[in-house]
Amino acid sequence: MIILLSSGLTYGQNIHFSRYDFQPLLLNPAHTGAYPGSYRVTAVYRDQWANLLPNRFSTPAISVDAPLGISFRKQDWVGVGVNFYQDRAGAGKLTTTGFNAFVSYHLAFDQQQKNVLTFALNTGSKTRKLGKINDFEFEDQSAGIGNLSLESSGGTDMGAGIMFTSHIDQVDFFRFGAGARHLMPIHYRLVNSGREKEIPEFNVHGDARFSLSEDIALEPALVYQMKRGQNLGYGQVKLGYMLDSEKDVRLVGGVGYQLQRAVQILAGVDYKGWQAGIAYDLNTNPLVPAQSFEIGVSYIGKIYKKPKVKEVLLCPRF
Repeated sequence: MIILLSSGLTYGQNIHFSRYDFQPLLLNPAHTGAYPGSYRVTAVYRDQWANLLPNRFSTPAISVDAPLGISFRKQDWVGVGVNFYQDRAGAGKLTTTGFNAFVSYHLAFDQQQKNVLTFALNTGSKTRKLGKINDFEFEDQSAGIGNLSLESSGGTDMGAGIMFTSHIDQVDFFRFGAGARHLMPIHYRLVNSGREKEIPEFNVHGDARFSLSEDIALEPALVYQMKRGQNLGYGQVKLGYMLDSEKDVRLVGGVGYQLQRAVQILAGVDYKGWQAGIAYDLNTNPLVPAQSFEIGVSYIGKIYKKPKVKEVLLCPRF
């Protein structure tokens, strides 16, 4: 049990979400400004392994992004955004804090912006710090605690992404892309006797929406994250049902499977510009029946400009 839990704890320190639709900028910076609207706010909270190790693994994250009306061509646009997250892991509350700024350029292949290729970059900071040092237990307690660093350490974090989106009509679409995180080397000094180096992480993903009828839509998604010794992949299928077209109320539910790890139960509701959803992960390993829970919310706001109508003077003929 100790060996199994130890391997899981190592993996748990790698930040990931089952509901990446509520934190798309962390999956791929090319998602910045890739939506119809004026601005978007997304937030998600993940509580991992709560039934086995309460309050040991938790990750809140929030993002704000917006498309801007500037570009080299009329049909293109630029997206900007910011993201903040804080992950706490283990008995000693190892806290990982990240803040990033994002910029993207959306290159449309047609005037209607049905097919768009997006390039994006992000930069910011990432730091780690041990919280409750006295909660660690060593064979030699005084020497062990004395070797731990009380200071936070980190460095500059950089990433990049690319994504292609094709709109079949006003509702249906498909897209796929790839993103890279931690391209700059970051060195953490959590112990006085050595350093830990952050290694790059690469994500590939794809999702789509296909209308099965006037009220029902199929929404498949695939995500695969590659990080040395910590690969993660999952597939999801959701169904959306338009409960009330006049009030724009839509119910969403589905299932997912995280490779060799967990079954995912997904549910949510859309109301106009609002989206809310949850995810429940159940570990498929009978020896470690771990459970994880996520809750997320997003809002896409639309700011409409008043049209400038030229004044017309009517001169009747006599």
